[in-house]
Amino acid sequence: MKSSFFNEYPFYQKDFETLLADAIGKIANKEKHFIVTANPEILMNAYRNDRYRSALLSANDIVADGIGVVWASKLLHTPSPAHIPGIDIMQQLINKASDKQFKVYMLGSKPESLENAVSNLKQSYPNLLICGYHHGYFQDSEKILKKIKAAEPDIVFVALGSPMQEQWIYENFPFFDKGLFIGIGGSFDILSGQVKRAPLSLRKAHLEWAYRLLIHPRRMNKAKNLFVFSILILYSKLTSFLSLNKNSPSHSPD
Repeated sequence: MKSSFFNEYPFYQKDFETLLADAIGKIANKEKHFIVTANPEILMNAYRNDRYRSALLSANDIVADGIGVVWASKLLHTPSPAHIPGIDIMQQLINKASDKQFKVYMLGSKPESLENAVSNLKQSYPNLLICGYHHGYFQDSEKILKKIKAAEPDIVFVALGSPMQEQWIYENFPFFDKGLFIGIGGSFDILSGQVKRAPLSLRKAHLEWAYRLLIHPRRMNKAKNLFVFSILILYSKLTSFLSLNKNSPSHSPD
C-alpha cells in the first residue's frame, strides 16, 4: 500500500458557508481557484494513478463530497472535514452568480442533458449569465480551451466525471487568468431533470449514495471502489494500531 494514501490530502476543515464566502470573494477579486469534491471513488482513482493524484493535490480546496471521506477521517483520527456535497456547492454558486452577475461556463454531460440543464437554469434564473456551454463528447481539447477562454467565465463547472474532470482542470488551469473551476460529476443530469436527488431525509442521514445505487444499478461497478476504499482504510487503521503497540515501551514485572 502507498504510505501516502488518504493522510496526505488536506481536506477542507471549515463549514459550507465559509467555503462559499471564500469562493465568492476570490471570484470577485478575479483570482483563480480550483475546488475538488472528493469522494471514495475519486480517491481510489488517485490511488491507482499518480498523475491524477497530482491533479487533486494541486487544488486550492479539497472538500469531502462523500460521507465515506468523513468516516475515514474519524476512523484514522485525522482532522475531520465537513461533509459538503458538490451538487450543493454548485447550486449555491449558481445562486450567487445570478445575484452578482458572474459569468458561468458549463462543460460536460451528454448534449441533450446539457441543453435541458441550460434551459432549466435560464427559466429558474433569468439573470444568470451563462457565457457558454459544451457537451463532454469532444475530441479537440485545445479548441474547447480556446472557446472557454474567449468567453472569460468567472465560474467553470466541469461535468466530465472522475478522473477526466479534475484532470482537465489540472491541465488547463494554467492557461486562465481568473475563474473558479470545480468538477461536479453528474450534476448537470440533476439540473436537467433527468436524474432526481435523494429525498431530503436520506440526505440528512448521509444515505444519498445508497439511494443512487438503488435507483441506478449500473453504478454498482462504482460501488466496488467504495468497498476497496473501506478495506484500505481499515488496513491503514490496523497497521497504525500495530505500529503504535510495537513502538510503545514494554513494562516487565518487578
